[in-house]
Amino acid sequence: MKNECMRQALKERLQPSNCLAIWELAERLGLAELQEHARESATRDFEKLQSSPESLFLSLPHARLATLLADMNLNVESEDAAFQAMVAWARHQQPAPSEAELEQLLSLIRFPRMTRAFLVDVVEKEPPRLAEIGRDWARLPADHAGWRPSL
Repeated sequence: MKNECMRQALKERLQPSNCLAIWELAERLGLAELQEHARESATRDFEKLQSSPESLFLSLPHARLATLLADMNLNVESEDAAFQAMVAWARHQQPAPSEAELEQLLSLIRFPRMTRAFLVDVVEKEPPRLAEIGRDWARLPADHAGWRPSL
């Protein structure tokens, strides 16, 4: 009963600025339904939450960011926003993410959906390894552009 009341109260207060904190809390408390609602909120409001200082976006664990980027329902105006969010997250991490972690996150970005201008003006200006991975993913067949792999 106590968990049910807490779940309902947190669900009613769910918004972009707190959905990541609620997702983490729900996971720790084993509240699967609330965890799912928080994840859905994070994918629906991805651009808002990653630009909100109180959302904890830059503090996300690697696995949670990967879950968001892999979600077919990730709501972004363009794939450029997903890439820029991933880069901002990576730059904030101490210690820096491993090459394997970066490659996994980059594999979840739909590079073929980016404009050539973005690839040249932004992706190519990233550190060499990041730009190289971006170029590799951008060369994938067009049918890759419509899916998000599951983890």
